[in-house]
Amino acid sequence: PAATAAASNHPRWTLTSPAEASRFLAQASYGSSPKDIKALTGRTANEWIEAQFSRPPTSLLNTMKYWQQRSGKAITLTDAHNAWWYSTVQQDQLRQRVAFALSQIFVVSTNGDVSHFPKGIASYYDMLARNAFGNFRQLLQDVTLHPMMGVYLTHIGNQKERYNSAGELTQAPDENYAREVMQLFTIGLEQLNTDGTVKKDGNGRPIPTYGNDDVMGLARVFTGLSWSGNARSHGCFFRTSACLDALKDAEMRPMVTYDQYHSTLEKRFLGKTIAAGSSSTMGDITVALDTLFNHPNVGPFFGRQMIQ
Repeated sequence: PAATAAASNHPRWTLTSPAEASRFLAQASYGSSPKDIKALTGRTANEWIEAQFSRPPTSLLNTMKYWQQRSGKAITLTDAHNAWWYSTVQQDQLRQRVAFALSQIFVVSTNGDVSHFPKGIASYYDMLARNAFGNFRQLLQDVTLHPMMGVYLTHIGNQKERYNSAGELTQAPDENYAREVMQLFTIGLEQLNTDGTVKKDGNGRPIPTYGNDDVMGLARVFTGLSWSGNARSHGCFFRTSACLDALKDAEMRPMVTYDQYHSTLEKRFLGKTIAAGSSSTMGDITVALDTLFNHPNVGPFFGRQMIQ
């Protein structure tokens, strides 16, 4: 601790001029006022960062609910956008900058089907802010289970495979999230060295991180998730009128498991095998997310995205 304190107060970390303080705040926050610059000049960047770690997160959802109470009007997508702008001028600047960076990677568009859930959008962003200084494994799980990601990448209401009377496959599990969680969120398309350079085979070609069989295996894992209601019924799984009252505000709650819709076939992905017969949706998801989290590509792949 003494060594750490000494390092944090080393002269080379001190922002000795208003120009240095302004430059740092432009990188680490959404910008600065003359008052902010003056307060930071002569102090260390570490002091500011440590102070930011202790600040409570600004909640878009709570902001929207407060506005609703004041106006008496229903919450709209415009309210979600306005709440985001409001958050950028609050005191938890570093957390909000990290949350924004995460939102550029774990994307859920406010166009299309997601646009129908303004409170869900705010809840999703609050989830990213809550995880901004946390653990990547927890972040990955919270993203996977959030209904807005489920709507956007279509694994909410994802069902196990179905066959006709002749034993022919008529419906396979949705592969959208299974593919994107690898390609965009965790390991990317090509195997990487720890410094981020691409690994090559004996012929000088990049080595793929996964193939279509891995996508199919993970697609089976991400079956059986749907809206959080007070029953694990057919109506709640498909969000039909028979369950809409029970699903009130489900857009803000993590998806839940409906094991009757979960694939029990063997699931092979990234060198891992879940044996046939496994009917635990959350158990299989835990294995899958642990496998992704421990993949050697995660550090260099995700780290590069955060730097960018």
